[in-house]
Amino acid sequence: MYKITIGIPVYNTQEFIRNSLLSALNQSYKNIEFLIIDDKGTDKSMDIVHELIRTHTRGKDIRIIAHKKNKGLAEARNTALKEAKGEYIFFLDSDDTISSNCIEILYKNIIDHSVDFVAASYNKVDEKDKVIEYVIYPSIVIKGKNKIAEYYFNDLKHENIPTTMWNKLYKLSFLQENKIDCIPKRLYEDVIFTFNLILIANSCVIISDLLYNYKIRRNSIMQFNQRHFIPINEIEDHHFYKRIIKNESQKYKKNTFYNSMITRTMISCFYDVRAIVEKRKIISEVVSSKNIKDLLAYPVSFYEIWKFKKHRILNIVLFVFSKLPYWANISLLKSNIKYRKILYKIKATLINQCKRQPNQIKH
Repeated sequence: MYKITIGIPVYNTQEFIRNSLLSALNQSYKNIEFLIIDDKGTDKSMDIVHELIRTHTRGKDIRIIAHKKNKGLAEARNTALKEAKGEYIFFLDSDDTISSNCIEILYKNIIDHSVDFVAASYNKVDEKDKVIEYVIYPSIVIKGKNKIAEYYFNDLKHENIPTTMWNKLYKLSFLQENKIDCIPKRLYEDVIFTFNLILIANSCVIISDLLYNYKIRRNSIMQFNQRHFIPINEIEDHHFYKRIIKNESQKYKKNTFYNSMITRTMISCFYDVRAIVEKRKIISEVVSSKNIKDLLAYPVSFYEIWKFKKHRILNIVLFVFSKLPYWANISLLKSNIKYRKILYKIKATLINQCKRQPNQIKH
């Protein structure tokens, strides 16, 4: 029986799948099943997979589950969760790569600390695999009921736990017993999966080791700033998850992290609306005023906010903003966007001037 399953959904990534799968096959840890989910792409990705099955020394450990038709990344990951034979599962996107000791380090941590999951830090790389950013998390072991949620929600300024499905090693039985999976036929499948993981898990390890290389691709659904067109369904799916999170948050009113949970959610909703206003010209359809007001709407009353022990003033400001007429919301957001752009230009100018001027030594 395999200890680890690496689940790799494959769909139209022929430029990257060879390096991605080779990075998995060349792991220092040996007891691995490589589970390929063929999501019926139209390029030669699966031809490359079959070639590696024939030629690589670990080809016999590659198993393919083929969908009858394209179902999307969420369904592909759910298939991996159902079909995995390992005790633990790791997700690798078919355009990304992992370090040769990735699984060895994650497995050692999940065994040594006996936790539900372990998550590592990662690199952001361009299409030529050049590192453009290091995303490093402080190393920490968290154990106890609600302790992970407290740690995650109480820090509003930083993402202190990776919110992606990839670059984590999970105890498979824990995910299956708690029915933690992806919502089918929706984009941003990581959102609710990780939301439930943080609320349900009682133990985890976060490590600062950089083990995963996340590829930033032009035209990726995750790269709004680098695109010239955004389909409306991507906006709708994103908002679909925010509504779920708002509704689910009401179950945790008695928990110490509740105030921070609401605050973090509503800050995120505010940023979503601002992004819609900023990117409105490249969204395929107009986002209705009803949807925008729905995003800004608070799941709690002003009276409840007034009793908050944390972040009260910030929530009052956001609550009042949500109650303004739609035209006022849009007008204020446009002013905010313009102000931010001016600040960015000033910052860029100052940085360039500092680069041009030689260092002056004061005596």
